[in-house]
Amino acid sequence: MSLKFSKYNKIVKLNDEYIVFNTRTLSLLLFEQKYIDMIENDDVKAFVDSFKPEEVDLLIENGIILESDIDELKIIKDEYWFNKYTDETLNISILTTLACNFACPYCFETRRNVRLTPKIENAIFEFIKEQSVNKKFVHVDWYGGEPLLNYDSIKSLSQKLIKLSAERGFTYYSSITTNGYLLNKEKIDELVKYNLRSAQITLDGPKEIHDKMRPLINQEGTYDTIINNIRYATQFITINLRVNINAENHLKIDGLLEEIKNIPNLNLAIKAIVPASYKEYNKDVLSAQDYANIVINKYKYAQRLGINTAIDNIFEGSMHRYCIVDSDSQFIISPTGKIFKCGESYADDEKGIIGGLDENGRIVIDDQRKPFWDKDPFSFEECKNCILLPLCLGGCQMKRLIKKVEPCSPEYKYSLDELIKIYYNLQNSEG
Repeated sequence: MSLKFSKYNKIVKLNDEYIVFNTRTLSLLLFEQKYIDMIENDDVKAFVDSFKPEEVDLLIENGIILESDIDELKIIKDEYWFNKYTDETLNISILTTLACNFACPYCFETRRNVRLTPKIENAIFEFIKEQSVNKKFVHVDWYGGEPLLNYDSIKSLSQKLIKLSAERGFTYYSSITTNGYLLNKEKIDELVKYNLRSAQITLDGPKEIHDKMRPLINQEGTYDTIINNIRYATQFITINLRVNINAENHLKIDGLLEEIKNIPNLNLAIKAIVPASYKEYNKDVLSAQDYANIVINKYKYAQRLGINTAIDNIFEGSMHRYCIVDSDSQFIISPTGKIFKCGESYADDEKGIIGGLDENGRIVIDDQRKPFWDKDPFSFEECKNCILLPLCLGGCQMKRLIKKVEPCSPEYKYSLDELIKIYYNLQNSEG
């Protein structure tokens, strides 16, 4: 059997040994220097001869080596297109309202007092009914604005979808992306009955920092209420805690990490602030490389505190997608019934719109607008031979086509070595 090394092997030095991480299979193996020399010299024969037959089988299984006639790019393409069009889960983000009770200076959304009406609610339900045929799962993320400002629509649609799931035989569950201020005990107790499994909530630092960056409209602080709501909610659901950073507040993030270190059922994700292009927000927005370096250091500190981070699941299993654009079964629906294909695009004249209400009040996909978002990651010349292709799949379509900036994931592009080390240490600490 003729063998070759995978072109997706990433070598990372760790003390006196080396991690070989395969970006396609997500395998993670440790080797001594002599084996790394063989890989770097492309001496696959010497490499294979150094192992027992059962060890060679393990290396093949993990994708470190493979048969010479196997086309790895074709494997990635086949998996991408298969998962794009045959996803077993229908993912719908529903904006219950564009209104918000916060006044975050960097927010890219335009606050408007627009809410779902019974007519649009019904149209959304019919759209989900149509799109859920042959799906095993239906997942709804309640979104906004602040979705809990229109709590009645959440309850109404939840009841209908639970009933539909019983009739159709699919599993229905939900999540919510909320600022967390209104997610009190009463709402958690009720939403759990409506199959709520998780919530994304944002804290932008310890109290003195967060209250400046994420105040109520009347400029009152929100930290104490949110942290108390999180402590209660984690008894029943997972909290995906998002922290937005710029060149100022990242210096204080350690204080927040100390505060949350003993909260169970919580996952941390740190993201760079990306304000809307139409807003003047110039509080030291981080460059992609600076952000990548900072976030790695914060994740290392969080790991030492025992906090689960985004790194804990970044390599757990490929999603075969970078974002919503890479799935034909994922949509965002606005309170006016418009369908969007990007989470940064909600205005009525945005490129993100791919459909909306027809003359009969039905939500339909516009075949003229949808192709703009039909990404083919294998058509980008700079991606075809990139070792990161299996991880980022061409990156962000919004950045590539509209913002005209680098579409790559900063974490992958600038900090992959450190990500791999952190993940290795995590796996090693778990035995």
